[in-house]
Amino acid sequence: GGRLWVTAGDDDAVHRLDPATGAPVGPAVAVGHAPVAVAGDGGVVWVLDQDGPDLVRLDAGTGRRTGPPVTLPLRPRGMAVTPAGVWVVGVDPPSAVLVPRR
Repeated sequence: GGRLWVTAGDDDAVHRLDPATGAPVGPAVAVGHAPVAVAGDGGVVWVLDQDGPDLVRLDAGTGRRTGPPVTLPLRPRGMAVTPAGVWVVGVDPPSAVLVPRR
């Protein structure tokens, strides 16, 4: 959506930035505990909270949540968005889980 999304783990938020200038676009978006990764997928932004441990889905245009967070059965470290959904990899236990698109 023409924005750069970055995590701010110490603030439990993500920030939208103008990719050309790096200037903030709107206020920070609170997402949960210690966001560790963010990925854009068309009109959706996925945020991975490592201390939740949750996967949060945001509307890319507004920054608002589009449903409740998905609680994960592992402590997440990374993710990849695929046509099937979002693959999350993590530790405790070391594994991967597929979260289908909603």
